Amino acid sequence: MKLHLDLNPEKPATAITHRDKLFLSGSCFTAHMSLRLQDAGFDIACNPAGTVFNPHSIADELMTIIVGKPPESKYIIKRDDRYLSFQAHSDISASTEGELIKKMSSLQAKAAQDLQRSTYLLITLGSAFYYEHIQLKTVVANCHKQTAISFEKKLASPEEIVKQFDSVVTALQTFNPDIKIIFTVSPVRHLRDGVVENNLSKSILRYAIHLLCSHHQNCAYFPAYELINDDLKDYRFYREDLAHPTPQAIDYVWAKLTQTWFDAPTLQLAGLYEEKCRALAHRQKEGDTADAAFLRHLQKLEEKINVLQERTNS
Repeated sequence: MKLHLDLNPEKPATAITHRDKLFLSGSCFTAHMSLRLQDAGFDIACNPAGTVFNPHSIADELMTIIVGKPPESKYIIKRDDRYLSFQAHSDISASTEGELIKKMSSLQAKAAQDLQRSTYLLITLGSAFYYEHIQLKTVVANCHKQTAISFEKKLASPEEIVKQFDSVVTALQTFNPDIKIIFTVSPVRHLRDGVVENNLSKSILRYAIHLLCSHHQNCAYFPAYELINDDLKDYRFYREDLAHPTPQAIDYVWAKLTQTWFDAPTLQLAGLYEEKCRALAHRQKEGDTADAAFLRHLQKLEEKINVLQERTNS
């Protein structure tokens, strides 16, 4: 009995290897993939301004990094004795406005270095709905629990998204000419917008990415959304809120991503790194990282990793 489609995305012409540096930007699904990539031994950078869902804010963040535009104090507010910026997630906060600007400037400077050195940029768009601050006349990356009357909820059109990301891709061609961009649509369902509205939102994002990939040779699409919503297509692969994928579903997408974008040596090396991470996590949970048998096992894994790395780098 066949219970799902077993969608196999088309392999690209070039593969991601451990020689590559990856920069990830976008929704909370980006964070899931960044953790998997990190455990698999990759050099990554992820979301310098924290998790961002809407395409306007993701594009704005990338352009800010590329052109080196400093954080602006007019977007900073105080909430619960912490200073926050409408240009960043609430994870980015400080006890004073000056400290926040300094922190954001430091994160942005590092992000510029990381993005310029990266060979792949992975962008996950979460929702085509966004919020515009009425008084400031700007799209916000996060509302920071401010009163709803301060914002106007809007729906981005495919043309708006394409126009913004056309500018990002063009700017990147000068900033980092060799970078390749992989777009995805987050499989997380934004049910607060409504079921019908969520599907409308995702379809807009998907169509915009289709147009972008047709415009730019260095852009590709990975079907994370389709793998969960059309391939697995079962609420057992969602958490209790019926919006967020379960760890099993994320494992499935990760497996498809590695099968699609990694070559055989990279898959093998990633597997060794993941085995090492699991072993360390298990021992830390048990509270005995000095066990002689465990240390020998860890040393053997490291030797295998070093041998394979030397082989793939030669």
